[in-house]
Amino acid sequence: MLDVPRRLAGLLIFLALGCEPQAPVSPDAVQAPPAGWAERFELVRADLAQLEAAHATKDQDAAVATWEQAYHQRFEPLIEQPAGSAVDVHLMVAVEYAFGRLREAIDSPRDKPTQAALGHLREQLDALEPAVSALPAPLP
Repeated sequence: MLDVPRRLAGLLIFLALGCEPQAPVSPDAVQAPPAGWAERFELVRADLAQLEAAHATKDQDAAVATWEQAYHQRFEPLIEQPAGSAVDVHLMVAVEYAFGRLREAIDSPRDKPTQAALGHLREQLDALEPAVSALPAPLP
């Protein structure tokens, strides 16, 4: 019974992720997305490595900014939206939920929640990638 509020909080974070307003992007900053799925997943993983480094140095602002980039500028537009409903919805929701848990953990004053959330998100990305990679190459 004690786990219900935690699950509810996770669900609320998950729902909020899709509802956050996006900052306008200048036309000069727009670049063509990577051609293949593997390259797109690698961008997300590189952001997670940066986030981990920022968190290790207690740079909260950089960790949050890197999370924003990994989720809003990498995962959503480069993987989630083009793959859409062509992959198992449970796999996609698991990654979304893991992103929400990581964002929640970044605000924790302790290191263990963030490390655990990073590990879980990486596992979920590893589970999603084969299903997405089986799809035709994404359109630019």
